[in-house]
Amino acid sequence: MKLLTLDVGNTTLDACLWGGDRLLSFKKLRTLKELKSLSFDYALAITVRESLRKSLESLKIRVLKREEIPIKSRYESFQTLGIDRLLNAYSFSNFFQRGE
Repeated sequence: MKLLTLDVGNTTLDACLWGGDRLLSFKKLRTLKELKSLSFDYALAITVRESLRKSLESLKIRVLKREEIPIKSRYESFQTLGIDRLLNAYSFSNFFQRGE
């Protein structure tokens, strides 16, 4: 199974294609139309641009919400904390919990 993960920022889409736990490719895309050239079985995205959520979902891409990330934050305003930064913190904490 090929998993496509997307970090949709303000200017580019960072696309990683995974085969199991192995990174197969990484691309920086400028538009959602460029996603049609990629072959994947399942796609998961994060975005700081809520205006793109419906467009991503219409392409059968699941968009994560910050509430779905199982981490507690002491950040003053949780709603203004970017999901990309929240995921970085979650990944960082898991990396060290495994002792890597």
